[in-house]
Amino acid sequence: MEVSNDGAIVVGVDGTEPSERAAQWAARQAAIFGKPLLLVYAMQWPVYTSAHLHAPVGIGAMEPGVTEEPMRRWARDMLEGLAEHCRHTTGVDVHTEIFSGDPADAVILAADRVAFVVVGHSDHGGVAEFLLGSTAQRLARSCPWPVVVVRDEVTVDGRRDEGPVVVGLDGSPVSGRALRFAFGFAARHAAEVVVLHAADGEVTTVVEPVETHDEAVLREDVGPLGAELAACAQRYPGVRHQLMSVPGPAVDGLLSASAEASLLVVGSHGKGAVRRAFMGSVSHAAIDRASCPVAVLSPQTTESDQR
Repeated sequence: MEVSNDGAIVVGVDGTEPSERAAQWAARQAAIFGKPLLLVYAMQWPVYTSAHLHAPVGIGAMEPGVTEEPMRRWARDMLEGLAEHCRHTTGVDVHTEIFSGDPADAVILAADRVAFVVVGHSDHGGVAEFLLGSTAQRLARSCPWPVVVVRDEVTVDGRRDEGPVVVGLDGSPVSGRALRFAFGFAARHAAEVVVLHAADGEVTTVVEPVETHDEAVLREDVGPLGAELAACAQRYPGVRHQLMSVPGPAVDGLLSASAEASLLVVGSHGKGAVRRAFMGSVSHAAIDRASCPVAVLSPQTTESDQR
């Protein structure tokens, strides 16, 4: 699953600071990938309000007196203000859509052809952050496109965009998709790919980084996915890569690597020899605890042959 050039980057927004941060991150990616940006807002009933915004955003404390038209008017103003900011700062083509219903469903239904989906996430606590987190987790499990979760720690000025792209492998088919996405993303950012491999669930030894295009060597290190890694290296000859094992539980290695990464890429619900070593529960932990944006690919993620 490479980053597709066929479709928009879709962002789920709700007027909160985490979603605005996600939209700004997505706008930078749209400029880099040469794609349009689609901002999506979902109106839910009963209407809720945000205590810190004093406006209906679908999250927060219930406000029974709010009716549909004022909420829709607020949503249009919020979307257009955010769209104008993204246009001004990045020059990208920005569109907006308002849907009724669940935020995760709205994002999935927003476009037929999508490069990837972006949502915000916060761990500051409270109802708003809980719903933001649950939307991110649901999309990560079931969205047909890659989902990038932008956390609170991510700066909006692009300073973290220069770090490596870190991807976790566990030998499952979905981790192969994660690998292809990581190389495609890194190629656009002129970034290095760091491949973290779990050989036995908990890797107990640290090996020297391996940088090679030799399929035989890669197969010896990571099994069948060595062919996939070799193919990615050949398809993107300008992308430097390192293959590394990490000490301790797989999730600890990924979270540690995320401190210097521009993007962490994982799969969800892996079914490899080391079941869920990097997948499933690890993707959940990455969304909640990583220090950089997290891209999650599920078995439902649509494959694409386009660069």
